[in-house]
Amino acid sequence: MKEQFTLNQGTDLKEVTYSIEELNRNTTKSTLFSSPKEIWEIIKNLPPGKAPGCDNIPNAALKHLPAPAVVSLNNIFTACLRHSHFPKTWITASIVMIPKPYKDHSLANNYRPISLLTTMSKVFEKVNDMVIRRQPNFLNS
Repeated sequence: MKEQFTLNQGTDLKEVTYSIEELNRNTTKSTLFSSPKEIWEIIKNLPPGKAPGCDNIPNAALKHLPAPAVVSLNNIFTACLRHSHFPKTWITASIVMIPKPYKDHSLANNYRPISLLTTMSKVFEKVNDMVIRRQPNFLNS
């Protein structure tokens, strides 16, 4: 297993902190990005009971966030979208090895790796998809 996977060293969030500070300096609103209501809809529709990633934040925890926290999440997501930045810590995944049925479990080849991404990564990916769908299709113009 050690030969197949390398440990992600992680990173700090300086880029996100800078983006949030810049967003707070910029008072113009843009309809190209998300709203707290849209973030709440995405969180509300997260499937219950899914395994959390390395941040150990289950979907159920996000569903209990107060409104100010959802607004803060929207600010972070907007800053990330404005700067085309996907935080490296949200890309970090926990790898869980699932044994294949009816196989010799003493052999590494008889396990199936599953990557568990962080919950924030999943929410941000849905926000990004929503923003992309909202863009006009310039290819058909």
